Amino acid sequence: MNRPSDSAPTGANAQIPAALVRAGRLEQAGKTQQAVQLYRKIAAQPRLTLPHCRQIIAGLVRCGETSLAGQINRRLVEIRAAKLPDTIEAALERVWEDIDADALDQAVVDWAWSNRDPEFKGNREEFERRAKWGIRAERVLLDWLECRPDDDSAKSLFIDGDASAQQYSAIGAHCRAAAHVGPIFAGPLLYELYDIDVKYIGSFPALPGSVLSRRLISTSTNDKQSVRRMAEDVVRDGSVLVMAADGNSGGPPLEDASEEELALRISPLIPRLVHRHGVTSSYGMAQWVDCKKIQLSVTALPQPEDGESEEGFIARWRQAYRDHALAQTKAAPENLRLHRGLWRDIAPAKA
Repeated sequence: MNRPSDSAPTGANAQIPAALVRAGRLEQAGKTQQAVQLYRKIAAQPRLTLPHCRQIIAGLVRCGETSLAGQINRRLVEIRAAKLPDTIEAALERVWEDIDADALDQAVVDWAWSNRDPEFKGNREEFERRAKWGIRAERVLLDWLECRPDDDSAKSLFIDGDASAQQYSAIGAHCRAAAHVGPIFAGPLLYELYDIDVKYIGSFPALPGSVLSRRLISTSTNDKQSVRRMAEDVVRDGSVLVMAADGNSGGPPLEDASEEELALRISPLIPRLVHRHGVTSSYGMAQWVDCKKIQLSVTALPQPEDGESEEGFIARWRQAYRDHALAQTKAAPENLRLHRGLWRDIAPAKA
């Protein structure tokens, strides 16, 4: 496999997304071998982006080619590991290099700038540079998680990391919701560094033996029914389930969002589990402090009231979640993660 690129493919490789769609359709049609052949062909292309590599690996896993998927993933990790400096602090400082060449979706930036925290005193240029840093820094966390999972020195990145880890051990069966804002890979990195008994739902492919698969419930290599079943098993077994609840693009947006607010799409999975099993839930947030350290915070989310219907509770829970997520959109620009995720409906709305 060639070295993955962070940028979008150009020229002939602009056809890669369409090829991945064709491979997926072959899977759905039961033409597994043809799909595998196409995934192999795509994997041989130069300048693949990292998301494209993930899609290839997930497709191969779904087709039963876990050995080949594992080979590609290991090579991908080796390539990324070779580019990392000795310390995570050095990696984060290096993020600033050539950052002005990065591009942001201007519709998304326009919205974030217009709705920024009034306390932010910098200009638009500084706002965008720090937003770009946050996106790149998130990739550093993911690289460190997958390439340097045994590097205990990375614990120094977290403010009060020991206390945060102990909290997970003390709460028992619990559901923690987050949003796709801020350094979202701070959680998985913390779980790995402190060996925390947590399962989290995410779109990355789960591969036997990979670092991510230890705690991951993958939405790309499992169908929706399996994801729901595994999530319920986590709660029933007395463990902690973590999910970025705005990650479900199939959920309808809340209808009361104004023009100044995001029409968030919020999965009902966590409130349904809370109502069904009587467990607690919370909203977890990770934020960069001075682009150097990570501060974790947790706020309780609603509990079902006596006699409250599941439908009524889900609506009330989603409203509380929405309030927390919208508050995060006024964070410092490095904590906005101005791409995909929570922001997915901004550009279409502007168009």
